[in-house]
Amino acid sequence: MSDTYTSHFAGPTGPVFSGEGDQFNLYFEFVGFDRGTDEPPSSTDRPSPGGLAAGQLKWLVGCFVPGAGTDEARKRLADRRAVILVGDPGSGRTTAGRVLLAQTEGDGAYRELLVDERSDEGFLRIDPGDIAEGDRLLLDLSDADQARWKQLEPQLSPLIGTVQQHNARIAVIAPQSPQPECYSFMAAVQRPDERHVLLRHLRKHGIGRHVQDAESDGDIALPPEIEAYFDRRPPMRSLAHVADLIVRNRDSDPWADLGHWCRSALAALSELRGPAAELTARLRTGQQRALLLAAAMLHGSRVDHVHLAAESLLATVRHQYEQAQLLERDDLAARLGECDAEVDAQGRVRMKQFGLASAIRRHFWTNVPDLRADLQAWIAGLVAGGDLDPSERTGLVAHFADQSLGGGSPEYLVELAKACSAAGRGKHAALALELGLRDDDHARYFRRAVYDLSRTDSLPERMVGVLSGVCAEVIAVRYPDEALVRLHHLTRRHPRNPVPFRAVLRLVEADRRMLRLFAARLVRAADAGGSAADSDLFLAVAPIAARHLSADRCAALEPCWAAALRIRGHREWEGPVIAWLRAANGPARRREALVSALVGAAEPVEHGRLYGLARRVGTAAADAVFRNIDVVQGMPAEGDDANPRTSEPSGAMHP
Repeated sequence: MSDTYTSHFAGPTGPVFSGEGDQFNLYFEFVGFDRGTDEPPSSTDRPSPGGLAAGQLKWLVGCFVPGAGTDEARKRLADRRAVILVGDPGSGRTTAGRVLLAQTEGDGAYRELLVDERSDEGFLRIDPGDIAEGDRLLLDLSDADQARWKQLEPQLSPLIGTVQQHNARIAVIAPQSPQPECYSFMAAVQRPDERHVLLRHLRKHGIGRHVQDAESDGDIALPPEIEAYFDRRPPMRSLAHVADLIVRNRDSDPWADLGHWCRSALAALSELRGPAAELTARLRTGQQRALLLAAAMLHGSRVDHVHLAAESLLATVRHQYEQAQLLERDDLAARLGECDAEVDAQGRVRMKQFGLASAIRRHFWTNVPDLRADLQAWIAGLVAGGDLDPSERTGLVAHFADQSLGGGSPEYLVELAKACSAAGRGKHAALALELGLRDDDHARYFRRAVYDLSRTDSLPERMVGVLSGVCAEVIAVRYPDEALVRLHHLTRRHPRNPVPFRAVLRLVEADRRMLRLFAARLVRAADAGGSAADSDLFLAVAPIAARHLSADRCAALEPCWAAALRIRGHREWEGPVIAWLRAANGPARRREALVSALVGAAEPVEHGRLYGLARRVGTAAADAVFRNIDVVQGMPAEGDDANPRTSEPSGAMHP
């Protein structure tokens, strides 16, 4: 028995299975692209990053089983707005932190804080001004070694104080107990019951009557092999993986019982290293091994596609072999039988033993390292070609990701993404990057890779779209600050590409904290001289800022207005100016802040035009513009014989 290529969707947060091997929890079919095209969807078709984060948290809450200490942690978070979670590795403490934050009252934004990767001092990257009322923050330090923890621990107390001052909440995942000054925030989280965790995951995946009809978990008979697996106290993430394997077995063999699905899952979990090595050693020719690897990579695919893939692999590695007479060769079914594979009634190739395909793939990656670059080129060629089905191309990318990530060689997956993008397979390029970004061990590597690519001037336009998609829809879910920085670099270097530009606007429209952060970036850029790309971004953001930023923050945007008015013509800035002035028709202090920033930024030659635009907006705006022009030009202030309704500012008038 072996599994078929399937996909498991459960709303926007359901996991997607990409064939036999590791489960990759993806939250889109293809990040940043409409189905069937290589074009990013419109912003109205996509949920916001905040909505995606909420969806992921909702999925976690549905799968979560609380262990001992969770109630105390929940109380700490509710009463003190902060909790420091400690516990054994693999106890589910990080998931507990996310779930506790998700279950707090309010609709504040969720995000995960980062340690500054650019600094050896280990500063937490957080500006008190960036914490909004009700924010829910996670700081995962569970992987910090002793030296790193020593650097970071003294910063926890001030950080918690800042969070409390802003009525936000924070959960810190600590590698060990903190210093006594933070004891009042600490809660020790214990492992939940393994049986309950597994069954909760199975229910979430809709395993059916075998689990759903039971009155309690104790009524469900799990095979002794699963109970023995529980005794080994596997990490919580491993239990989730076993549940995924069980679901895949159910899908490939729906008439079997739960015990059979469980035993097959454990067999796959063992990775079958021995059988994979023995089978490979038994097949002596390059043709046989090419067919073996093709069958493993395209497990569940059409037999003719497996054959084409094997021939493509031989060509990629430039393998020379003597062509026998076609009628003298064994037929394809017989040659597949030598590979412990078979062709089912639907004409699809499957390994005879569940889990063997994954083991074969890993065997080649681990034991034939000189083949890795050729494997990447082979997969890229198959994905680029038109012979395979879309689901088969997706499976190839996921299987290659399994090998490169599991083998500690993430650079090959980045190169595959580049190759897929260059070939016009943007969806698959995005998928490759998403798999890397969601991998616990290599997410930081891929965020850095995306950063480096975003700062590349010669980046192909297709790759700009791919990177924009993964920034906006993957990185932004947990690390919106990093996503915004990367999108800003893409927009600066590729001003004619509208995709990163739209992604930036979508981020700042959806989150006021992101709006504040981006406004500060634009001010720094303007102070450094400004650029056409930054001016275009500012003119697009200015109406949003005028509506949502404080008066002081709007006033601080004067350098941005100065750069935009200097770099762009009046046709480009008249619309944003009118929107800015309309937002000034509010309280007097706010009106003065907005108008003074605008007038102070303008050259005298533009004062008349600004006044003409203000008159279109209303009397209050026009009066404020007139007064500020007088101040800038050194005229008497209002009350010193100046009447803004009868006097005209100097400079040409433009009604």
